[in-house]
Amino acid sequence: MTMPGTKMYIVTISELIQAIQKQPLVLAFSPAAAKFMSNISGASAEAHKILMNNVNGHEGDWGLTMEPYASIRATLAPGPALDEMNRTMIQTVAASLDALKPLSGRRGMIKLGKWLVDNVTAATANSVYGPQHPFKDENVEAGFWHFENDLMAFLAGLFPSITARKGVAGRERLVKAFEHYFQSEAYKHASPFVRDGYEIGVNNGLSIQDIARYELGKTLAALVNTPSTIFWMLLFIYSHPELLQDIRK
Repeated sequence: MTMPGTKMYIVTISELIQAIQKQPLVLAFSPAAAKFMSNISGASAEAHKILMNNVNGHEGDWGLTMEPYASIRATLAPGPALDEMNRTMIQTVAASLDALKPLSGRRGMIKLGKWLVDNVTAATANSVYGPQHPFKDENVEAGFWHFENDLMAFLAGLFPSITARKGVAGRERLVKAFEHYFQSEAYKHASPFVRDGYEIGVNNGLSIQDIARYELGKTLAALVNTPSTIFWMLLFIYSHPELLQDIRK
């Protein structure tokens, strides 16, 4: 598939997929992921250079690309750290559900899609980034979703400053919020996942500004898929009365 300034190859034949996967040094994922992250985040050229250093791990498990893997395995593995994140998320969701209770004798109505986006964002952000997370600001949250909505324009390099103005503005709002988050040391009250990520960035020579920009990758991974997945799950449940009745029991 020809795209502006590049080409995209889509492999659908299982034999070819297996052959590609057997050539990790020739067709490696990490360099492509690093380029993608630098492009969408607007990171500096110096930050991208740091990110590409030992990008495939040929020289060992060190560097800005390789070191996070060990941190992810340690902090997101079953254990106290993950339990605490799950506990925080459940408590936030429970409080949101309690707030839905209408006044006695009345019926309430919500826009389910928007409610899920807002509350999944809040629950995830509380769990991952702690009580002083940037998404408490509604403008920052809205900016993130504008950024996510225009992600393909960033990925394709289709002059995002022109074709994705809302996305660019939203990204910059989020970056500024994360800069303040790290400068004020609010990250010290976050999950070990975030604290470790910050220390890895500092130890590899990233500036606060570029740490904030690369943090966008974590927010995309943590937030994007969950609201839509829950929405379709709820739609499925409510479309099957017998299943809904069983769950309510």
